[in-house]
Amino acid sequence: MTPRNHSGNGALESRPGSTAIVVPAGTRPPKRRRHLVCRGLARRLYREPGHCIDRIDYSTITEQEIEYTALFLGRYVDNAHQGHPRSNAP
Repeated sequence: MTPRNHSGNGALESRPGSTAIVVPAGTRPPKRRRHLVCRGLARRLYREPGHCIDRIDYSTITEQEIEYTALFLGRYVDNAHQGHPRSNAP
């Protein structure tokens, strides 16, 4: 992935030897920050670095799938954080 200047919408940024998820410092509330991290993880799965602006074009199938994946990951993390078992656990 190539380095880009992102304003922080869960976009990915290449760094020497790693990839960082861009989240603006001081993002509140914590659930919003968690969602941006989950969006960054989803972007990594889709190998889609993100946009250079805060506005995301949800008209593309890829961005819709990234958002759904981020929502799913966030829900999973919330449930795990609250100590709820997974619904599909044996």
